[in-house]
Parts: sequence; structure tokens; C-alpha cells
Amino acid sequence: MKTQSVHIETSVSEGNHIVAFYRRLYRYGFLCFFTLLFCGCSTKKDRFINREWHALNSKFNVVFNGEMAFQQAWDGLQDGYQENFWEPLPIERFTPKYTNQPASVNVQSPFALAEQKAAKAIAKHDMVIKGEEKNDQMVAAYALLGRARYYDQRFVPALEAFNYIIRRYPASNKLNEVRVWKEKTNLRLGNEAIALENINRLLKYRKLKGQILADAYATRAQAHLDLQQIDSASWDLKRAQAFSKKPLKKARYGYLLGQLYQAQQKEDSALWAYEKVVSLNRRISPIFLVQSKLQILFLKAKAGNTDKEAIGALTNMEDNWEYESFLDRIYFEKSQLLKARNRDSLAVVYANKSLRATRQDAKRNAENYRLIAEVNFNQDRFETAGFYYDSLSQNLSESSIDYYRTVKKLSGIEDLVYYEKQIRDSDSLLKLATLSPVDQKAFVQNIINTAKRKDSLLQLDYLSQQNNGLESGLARPYKSNKNTNNSASNSNTTNSATKDMGRPSIFYFYNATSLSRGKQVFEQQWGDRGLADNWRWIISPKTMAANTAPQVPDKGSLDKANKGLLTETSAPKPLKTAEEWAALEATYLDGIPKENQAIDALNTLWEEGNYQSGKLYLDFFKRPDLAADRWGTLVDKPATPKILVPTLYALYMLYSEAGNINAAVLRDRIIRNHPDSDYAKVLLNPSLGTQKEAEFNTRYTDLLASFETQDFSKVLQESTQWLSELLEDPKGAPIALVQANTIGRLYGLSAYKSALKDLQEKYSKTPVAIQAQNSLDHFEAAPPNARFDQLPKADRHYVALLHESPYDSLAWTTYQKDFESLFPTLSLSREVFSPGKTFYVITKIKDKAAALGLAKHPYFKTKALKNQEIFVVLGSHYKILQLYKNIAGYRKYLMESLDTDQ
Repeated sequence: MKTQSVHIETSVSEGNHIVAFYRRLYRYGFLCFFTLLFCGCSTKKDRFINREWHALNSKFNVVFNGEMAFQQAWDGLQDGYQENFWEPLPIERFTPKYTNQPASVNVQSPFALAEQKAAKAIAKHDMVIKGEEKNDQMVAAYALLGRARYYDQRFVPALEAFNYIIRRYPASNKLNEVRVWKEKTNLRLGNEAIALENINRLLKYRKLKGQILADAYATRAQAHLDLQQIDSASWDLKRAQAFSKKPLKKARYGYLLGQLYQAQQKEDSALWAYEKVVSLNRRISPIFLVQSKLQILFLKAKAGNTDKEAIGALTNMEDNWEYESFLDRIYFEKSQLLKARNRDSLAVVYANKSLRATRQDAKRNAENYRLIAEVNFNQDRFETAGFYYDSLSQNLSESSIDYYRTVKKLSGIEDLVYYEKQIRDSDSLLKLATLSPVDQKAFVQNIINTAKRKDSLLQLDYLSQQNNGLESGLARPYKSNKNTNNSASNSNTTNSATKDMGRPSIFYFYNATSLSRGKQVFEQQWGDRGLADNWRWIISPKTMAANTAPQVPDKGSLDKANKGLLTETSAPKPLKTAEEWAALEATYLDGIPKENQAIDALNTLWEEGNYQSGKLYLDFFKRPDLAADRWGTLVDKPATPKILVPTLYALYMLYSEAGNINAAVLRDRIIRNHPDSDYAKVLLNPSLGTQKEAEFNTRYTDLLASFETQDFSKVLQESTQWLSELLEDPKGAPIALVQANTIGRLYGLSAYKSALKDLQEKYSKTPVAIQAQNSLDHFEAAPPNARFDQLPKADRHYVALLHESPYDSLAWTTYQKDFESLFPTLSLSREVFSPGKTFYVITKIKDKAAALGLAKHPYFKTKALKNQEIFVVLGSHYKILQLYKNIAGYRKYLMESLDTDQ
């Protein structure tokens, strides 16, 4: 027992020693670990543990997280990038967006986190000891810093990061890659010559391999492109495509190469480049594959391939479900191909398909609208063409020449549509006016009878729907007809179920007759409403035309309208009663002109429409055949002398240029029948036309000179006389505008607006009239301030001398010289206020105190103008005075201001 006890005590003692040993080992082990950790954290000691510790922490912690953040930001940038295949692609899939935002605006960049991680790695793990870097991961950190700054569009700091690597780490294996990045940054900064020199040196003296070599060639290609050296850029792109290991970059370089070859008219080389892209097949983005295939078809068709082959290939692409997302591009190319082969109808069909399948490409939309507009325009469907030219203008940049040309063409089409409608309307009414009262009544009765038949058909349709149980079917839920006879056959049950499930739908919007009736009920209740938000509260065009006040329906009327569509109702009332039909017939008959004055006015409109549309056809649309048709109608009628003579002369000039033998006949007719007209005189003496044009220009120049010198009485007298000579000739529009401006300067804004309205009505559809209407619209939208007590925050002070004696040019010149010699820093100008009153305005005054002091200067007493009145006036007040000519109101305002100050 004693021996056994000794053994037990010995075992326990040994166990305690082992436990104590492990405890000491655990305690001292932790102490050693933290000692090593503390020693390894130092960036100032060149020891193995320090170097490895910071290298591992850099590589697998901070730099790794930075690279992950960079990749995430890069992926986001690429996902949001939209390729523009209408222009040569940029070599790098990154286009800087320059904004006018100040640098202080705090906008979080997607690459900010990557830059922060790189900066943190450099701050905590950079080991520069005795001028030498001991942490080999710092190259990766600085490279990450430069790339993050590059894509953040901070190119100067990025260049600093890349230069630091080149200067401090000349032995790094990443040096060549960094040099390529540096030259890419130089290109972004506009240093093309420097970048080209450096990249040439890099390619010549460094052994580059793989993707770095491809990137170097691509960078040099971009430098050549920036310097407009297309041949050199093409050669470098070819090399970049050959050495690149990334299919997406190979596709990009290849497609750009094809674009450059096309720009150089090297069609065969371009075809080769696009085929190289297609050969990459599914390894590249589908957009490049589709675009390359479309370009190949375009080039082959241009080279003379048959329509059948090209259109067949495009049809195959349409049917391929993989290309469903690119149907807008496929349809567009097909429409362009058909248009080039003069198959206009099909071209329009596919252009419309492209528009419906569009992916918000404004350029493609514009080209589709252009194609449809031009087809309609060439087929003389000008009104339809106008709609598409309007849509085209909305897809163009307002600063482009193309936009200006489109708007100009659209303006001409709008004028033509206006005159053509004027011809149709006036011609219809004139034909009705020539009928006897009996024939007029019969004509109107025929229209009424047609409308009654249509109304009756609607009633029959409605009754038919009621008899078929449509209304009750809509009002009650559907109940299936179950077979109650248990012994019924399976076939009967099946047939019944099939009949119930497959019966024609009776839902309102799937029934044509019900839909027609619904439209009638809707229009009766709501009027003519467009498809728009808040349609119940918008005044319809018909309501506006009738000048009736809009009535906002309440919920009760809305429920009533819905019941009329969805529930059983009593017997339907006719759309119009007999009294309403009679009233409508009377309205039509009353609308037919009967007085000679009204008929003459219609005839004038008809003649003007034919003459002006003929001018538009010839001058604007270059269609002499249509112009001759319109003018020939006036000659054959014949028109009144006021329109006939210019029409004969215009037709004579048209036939003369075409070599038509009828030109001589028209010339003799003008000279024989209208010898006193200006046109006859010009035909007898051709130099007279040039002389008259020169006289007109000289006279107009003199009128403008009188306006500039503010001799407004002379301008009014001369312009009034001149306009009476020209009658309503469009040449008088610029003269009328000068007259309107003169009236505004003398009598104020109200008189100016009245003169502009007269001009717009008298010379409608002329450019000057359009300008006048724009001015009126501006005054209507933003009326100028007319109150003296509404002051702007910043204003200027003038000294104004109101002079009430007639203008004396000699006295004014003498006074101006004396004033400028005494006050060389101030400026004196003369501005007419109203007939017999002139303001002499002193400007360039520093402040109100200086203006008050100047007004009290002895000069204005010793060298005073006759009957002068001195004001110290704010610039805004002076503007109101000139606009509204309210001198009495201004004096009252000054007196009230003095009372308030006291």
C-alpha cells in the first residue's frame, strides 16, 4: 500500500510539473509573440521580420482591399459606359467628363476608397531606410494610387504617383507597365508630343511582352489619333490587336481599325478588320459582334452585292433570338439599305420598326426620322413630312448646323401647309357660294343625312349589344352553365366547358362595337380629350374653340358616365334630336358666304394662297413644276390685277429659265395688258430692275440712319409714305418694323405692342412678322416692371436733364464738347423721350452722393440748356420712364419719397 501511495504521489507531482510547464510556456509564448509583433511593426528597422511583416500586411490586407475597391469601381464605370458607334471609338473605354463644378464641391468618387487604401498602405507600411525602399509592395500601392486618381480624372496627381515609382523604384518589374500608364496620363493632359516621344523610346529600348506590349502600341495609337496621324494610328492599332491577350480589347481595337480604314476609303481593309472582330465570336460583347456584322453587310452592299444577299442576311439576324436586344440597329441598317436601292415604302416600314425598337439612341432616332421625312417630302406629302422633320429637330443638338437647316426646312413646310389649307378652305366656300340657295340646301342636307345614317348605325349597334345581353353580362359576374343531369355524357360536359371557356370575350375593350359606343358616350360626357395626365381638368381644343367656360365634372357625373357604359340602362336616346339636326343644318347654311364683301375676301385669300405657295415651291422646295401649276391656276382664272401681274412675271421668269416657248407669250401679255406696271417697265428696260433694287436699298439705309440719329419725326414721315406706295408688298415688312420701333421710342411700350400687332397681321408669315410675334410673346410672358417702388438689389445712378426745346444739332454738339472737357471721367448721351422732349443722360457716376453733388454743380446753371429739368435717377427708374413715358408718375413718386424721408 505504501509503495502504491508513493507511486500515486509521484504521478501527481509529475502532472503538476507538466501543467506548470505549459502554463509558463503559454505565458512566455504570448510575451514573445507580442514582443516580436512590436518589433516587427517598426518601419525604421531593416530586419527580416520587419520587412516580411509589412510586406505581408500590405499585400494581403490594405493593398488587397484597395484592389478590390478599385475593381468594383472599374466595373461600375464600365457598366455605365455607352458606346457611340457613330464616331470613332476611343481606344480606352473611358471618356473623361469635364464639368464646371468647383473643386471644393464634395462629391464622393467611386475610386475614392481605392485611393484611400493605397494612401493608407503607403502611410503605414512604407519602409524607406537610408534612401532605399525595403517594402517591395509599395510599387503596387503607388500604382494603385495613380490608377485610382487617373480614373477619378485627377490626372496631375496621377502623373505624380507614376513619376514617383519611376524615380524611386528603377529595378521594379512593374516599371514598364507604370511607364505606359504615365504616357496615358500625359495624353489626358494634352501632352501628345511628350507622350509620343516617351512611348517610342519605351518600345525601342525596352523588351515589352504580352498585354503590356499591346497597351504600349494602343497608347501610341491614341497619341497618333490625337495628332490626326491616321495612317500611323492604324499601324499601331493593328499591332495592339495582334499582341493583346484580352478578347474585349482585341474587339475594340479591331472595330476602331475598321472605322479608321473606312475614313480613309480603304473598304477592303475595313472589311478585313470587321471580319477579325466577328471571328472572336462569343468571346466578345454582343454589341461589337452585331455592329461588326452590320458593317460587313454595309461594305459588301456598297461594293455591289445583290440586294437579295444583303437583305437576306439582315432578315436572318432579325430572326435570331440572340440579337433581339439589337433589333433597332438591324432595322435601321435594313431601312438604309432599302432607301439606297430606291425601295422607299419598305425603307419607311423598317425605319418605323427601328423607332419602335429603339434603345434611346438620339442619333439613330434622328436618322430614322430624317429618312421618313425625306421620303414623304420627295413624294410631295409635305404635311406628313413636316411632322417627321419636327420629330427630327427634337433629336438634334440645338447648336448644330443640322438643327438649323431642319428648323428652316420645317418653317417652310409649315408655311406651305398654311397656304395649302387656306386654298382648300377658301376654294370650298367659294364653290358653295356660287351654288343656288336650293343647291346649297341640298348639299348641306346630304351632309346631314350622312351624319344621321352614321348615328342610326350606332344606335342599332347599341341595341344589338343589349339584345345579346352585353350590358347584363358586364353588370353581373360570369356564371358557368353546369350540366344538372348526372347521366349526361362526358362529351356534352366537355363541349359545354369548352364553349364557356372559349367563347368570344364580352369585356368592354375587346368588343369593337361596344368600344365605338363607349367613345361616343365618353365624348358626350367629357368632350374631345387628349391622352394626358389630369385629362379631366384640361380644357379640350373644341371647348376652347367654342369659347365656352370649362365645367369640372364631379364624382357624381363620373359615376353616371361609368354606369352608362357598364350597367343596364333604359332605352338609349338618339345622339341628336330633330331640333338639334335642324339647328346644325341652319348653322352650316349660315356659314356659306352670301355678301359680295365676304366672297371677295375669300377670293383674295384663295389668290394669295396660290401665289405664296407657288413661291414656296420654287424658292424653298426647288419644285418649279408645282410652282407653275399653282401660278397657272391664277393665270387661267384669271386673278385680280393685284395678284395677276406679279404671277405673270414670276411665271415668265420660270419659263425663261426652263426655255419654255410660253415665256414670250407671257412677256407680250404683261407689256400689252399692263403697260403701267413696274413689271412691264422692267421687261422693256431690264436694267431698271437692278436700278430699282439699288434705290430701295439706298432708301432703306437712309431710313435706318435717321433712326440711329434719333430723327424720329423724319422716320415716321418717310416710312408712312413709303408703306403707302408699297401697299401690302412683303418688301414693306422691314420698313414697318423700323416704324414700329420708332413709335415705341416716342410713345412707349403700349404703342409699340400695338404697332407690332399691326405689322404681324399685315405681313403675316414673313420673317419680320415672326420676329414681331416673338417679341409680343416675350412681353406677354414677362411684362416689364412698371412700378418705381420695386427696386433691384444693385442699381446705378444717373443724372438726367429733361430738355423740352426742339432738337438743335449744333447746340447739342457744342454742349457735349464743353461737358466732356470739364468732366472727362463722365459720359453724356442724348435720348429722345417723347415728341418735343429729350433726355440728356450723364452716366459713369460712382454713387448716389456723387450724383447729388453733380446735380448741384454750378455748370448746370451757367451752361444750362433751355427749359431743362434735372433729375438724379436710378437706372431701373430711367428704364421705366422710357418704357411707359410716365414722367408725371415719377414726379409724384419723388415727392412721396421726400415726404417719407422727412
